[in-house]
Amino acid sequence: MLLVTEGGAEALCGQCEAAVQARPDAAVGPIGKTIKTEAAPPCELAPWEVIAQELADAIKDGTMLPGEDVPTVGDIAQAHGVSVGTAHRAFTQLKKDGLIEVSRGRRAVVRQHQETADVA
Repeated sequence: MLLVTEGGAEALCGQCEAAVQARPDAAVGPIGKTIKTEAAPPCELAPWEVIAQELADAIKDGTMLPGEDVPTVGDIAQAHGVSVGTAHRAFTQLKKDGLIEVSRGRRAVVRQHQETADVA
């Protein structure tokens, strides 16, 4: 379903937006009308998973360096248009994956890469 409003179409995640754009036959109605079209394929990732993946990719490709401050949960939430709880869930996953270090009262930082050395 696509809701067209005076401000434009409702925001979609990247995957859903691509799916909608790939369908040139999608109907567009007058402002304020809800148009039912064939169901687009469901998004495979939840918003917190998208955020976690974006940050993980930035850490892994070197865009965010070890020891660098990670944007705050509030900043991430605002940038992605999600609740602070959703952004916090992304941080929890990054911590679980060993990509960031989180300490109460301090900003999260990118964790130093752990090199695995062969011990003979």
